[in-house]
Amino acid sequence: MNRSLRNVFAVAIAGVMPLTMLAQTKVDLSTKATKAAPAPVKKRDYEPLVSTHPVVVPTTSKSAKTLAGEVKVLEKLRNAFSYYTDGSPFVYDEGTKAYFRVQRGPSEDTKGNLFMMTSTDGGTTWSAPDKYYDATLEGQARYPSVLIHNKNKSTNLADISYVFYATVLKPKGDANATFDGAIMGFKKGNESPDIFAYPSPENDNPDQQKWNTSTSWATDQSKSASYMVQTLGSSATTQYGQYGVLGLSSATNDILVSKLPSQWGLSKFRPSTELNSSYNTSPLVGIDEEGTLYTIINNLFADNPELRLPSISKSTDGGVTWTELEKMPEAILTDYVVANGGVATSTAYPGTIAYDSKGFAVYGKDKYSFVTKIVIQDADANTPNPVHIVEYYHENGSWGIRKIAEHSGSTPLILQDSSGTVVSGESAMDNEIQLVRTGDGNLLIKYTDFVTHNFAGEDRAMTDIFYVYRPISSSVWGTPGNITNDAFFDKISWLPNSVPTIKDIPLIQMRTVSTNDPTTLEYLQDQQHIDTEQEIIQRFFTPAPVGVEEEVNPAGLALRDAKPNPATNSVEIPFSVERSIETRIDLYTTLGEKVATVQSGMTAPGFHAVVLNTENLLSGTYYYTLTAGTAKQTKMLTIIR
Repeated sequence: MNRSLRNVFAVAIAGVMPLTMLAQTKVDLSTKATKAAPAPVKKRDYEPLVSTHPVVVPTTSKSAKTLAGEVKVLEKLRNAFSYYTDGSPFVYDEGTKAYFRVQRGPSEDTKGNLFMMTSTDGGTTWSAPDKYYDATLEGQARYPSVLIHNKNKSTNLADISYVFYATVLKPKGDANATFDGAIMGFKKGNESPDIFAYPSPENDNPDQQKWNTSTSWATDQSKSASYMVQTLGSSATTQYGQYGVLGLSSATNDILVSKLPSQWGLSKFRPSTELNSSYNTSPLVGIDEEGTLYTIINNLFADNPELRLPSISKSTDGGVTWTELEKMPEAILTDYVVANGGVATSTAYPGTIAYDSKGFAVYGKDKYSFVTKIVIQDADANTPNPVHIVEYYHENGSWGIRKIAEHSGSTPLILQDSSGTVVSGESAMDNEIQLVRTGDGNLLIKYTDFVTHNFAGEDRAMTDIFYVYRPISSSVWGTPGNITNDAFFDKISWLPNSVPTIKDIPLIQMRTVSTNDPTTLEYLQDQQHIDTEQEIIQRFFTPAPVGVEEEVNPAGLALRDAKPNPATNSVEIPFSVERSIETRIDLYTTLGEKVATVQSGMTAPGFHAVVLNTENLLSGTYYYTLTAGTAKQTKMLTIIR
């Protein structure tokens, strides 16, 4: 990779607006949202976003027990923007068993500088802030991320390496500066960091679209490399919604990959009618033990622009080349919607809920979990649409979906000063969904939702922070637990990117510094402000154990209609099971001769679908049979040429 290019910023983006608050106030609607296709989202990192997704009246918490421990103030910040985006600001290293945080400075004079703190005792105490970037170098930094490289799992902090990333404001020192690419760099042990400007993806980027604020990261410890995917910044003349990938090596202090993969090109997805908006959501990346990268994209596709589906693209050469996107079969989603009282022809993502926060984890070869929210739309315009937090997963060669928890559908309101005027908007972090792996074999989700608490003598809907988890070896999610469960506005919370165990998990969040009485509504409203002085507070929590999976209908299988039928080149065969069980799908001729085994293996509860390539099959009638134990179901399939 040509390192000389990274030291010079490309021509500044024309017409990029300053960062402003995103979205709308939290409102409770008594009527349905429109069934029409959702509007594309505006450039979320630069422009206001008007949200139209349906919300329902919050309910009281199902957890009556406060699970969190004592709250501790770590330090103060000039504002909350260090942690107000997707990225990697809070991480854990397995070798040194240390936690690391990166953030901006605590004062007006230092808010453009970047600092790192370290804890070697499980988060109980933290080092003093160590400055690793000064704003006089390339401009004020925003939204920092840090990745830890410890190939040999050393227990000595002096042996590890760091990778840094942040966006910067240009021109340097200008009060009207706007986002203009990124800074990134490396640091080995106690050595001084090597920080440099690198504004744009270097390859396959004719419009010189810039690196952006929201990021998703995956690290290959065996190669001392970290990889990032994101939605790139754009200008008044370039289409928003294009994806880029970046690879950084601390072994060579160099850039491994920097490009716009053609497999994720804009032509694959539903086009927008405006340059500064897109139907595309932010990509997420993960990695397995063999070093294969997985990027998941949850989009409306050009060949079916009305149904949003997750899709996966893989790279086995460190992000240089990528496979074409493999979509989850649409029958999995539509069957789930119908089974939960919805209408299959209605999208599960009305309004802007598709763009809300989400989580992604890879936990084995071709095994991954994607967590997001969907709305179950039904035909009754007088009742609220349920909102589910769901898991799309891929195991044993097939996709599936399972419900994790119900959700109010509401997103917190954030207040911010804009040119001397306080403006309100839906949080850019939405419901702050995070999905992390634990070292003892669990998938842990953190999210926010509204709960009714009594404050100042009245019942009010306030945000609480929740968790839910499942063992990787199980298909059963536990009961959601309320971490905070308090009459307080909880906002901008973070778990580390991984944790060693499911016990004593550190959680940090922002708390606005206020001079008002904590028992007053004025104090509560102050907590919604993010551009005034903040405290970083930390607590620890231990989730309740997940219960033993109950025996449900021993067979519990349902074979569904193949799509399309008749088929020509390929066909989707959807099915569902109610508990983990060995399943097999076989294809037979009308004479009972087995042509192929389409699927075989342990199948988790939920909705699944497999794709059968029929290009080499003769025209005619076939039967496909789903077998689970002693139970079987059979349906007919016609192939035409």
